[in-house]
Amino acid sequence: RLRIFVDRTLFNNKVDRIKILKTCILKRPSAELQKGFWWHIGNVKELDDNGASFAIGRTTKSKLEIYDPKTKDFIINEHPESPYTQVYIDFPFQIIAIAYKPKLSQYTKSIAQQLERILNLQDLFINQHATANIAALKDPKDFITHLKEAAVVQSFSAEFSLPNLFDSEEDFEKPFQRLIQESEGNKGKAIISGSNLNRAVIEDLARSCAASGNEASAKMKDTEQSRLRTRKLKRSTVILDYDEEDPTESPEEFLKAIRDTYNSIRSDQEND
Repeated sequence: RLRIFVDRTLFNNKVDRIKILKTCILKRPSAELQKGFWWHIGNVKELDDNGASFAIGRTTKSKLEIYDPKTKDFIINEHPESPYTQVYIDFPFQIIAIAYKPKLSQYTKSIAQQLERILNLQDLFINQHATANIAALKDPKDFITHLKEAAVVQSFSAEFSLPNLFDSEEDFEKPFQRLIQESEGNKGKAIISGSNLNRAVIEDLARSCAASGNEASAKMKDTEQSRLRTRKLKRSTVILDYDEEDPTESPEEFLKAIRDTYNSIRSDQEND
């Protein structure tokens, strides 16, 4: 999830996060994030009013040892190399999908970090006191299954961050987000305890945490007689396995699949 946080202490309450994000990506920025390593955003294509695809990659100098038949010498030939991968984004949802590309990085998390750094170096972000933060969406299925099947759930812990999401849980999550904001913090945690917690309520909170990239955990008993054990939402990053061989051949359909996946996290409905 690509979240945009804005420093509210500077009275810039009317900052349009979506406009900032869209404008920066459409400008196709570049930045030297490490000496000799330039990262770029390019190949931007708007897929509809709210979504786009683009490429992110890096340029470095690569050395190739070759034999020159004219001089009959072995020489070193330097040339630029620019591996890249595809990214798909829904601007209002602020969700992105990054294609796995081992030649660029063994971990998509590392690519996401470079994208985050590029955005945060842009003048529009700096001038508006906005910060991009990318966190992996969590797949809550297993965690919620354990919540539903547990005989007893005695406590639930949820992590909260600064206000950003248009679809944050209204009664519980948003007040905590405001508290973090007003105290000038970055993150917080709430713990609910009881003899046996209401599953519907904590399931909604678990989905909200998963959709925002925050953590959640619960202490539960599988049976009335079993011991308490802690189960966690973390380490369950959403991976989208697309049926089509090449998403670039039908990018609009792939973006729809991304949106459907996100909606399935937010609600108790399976993807079609």
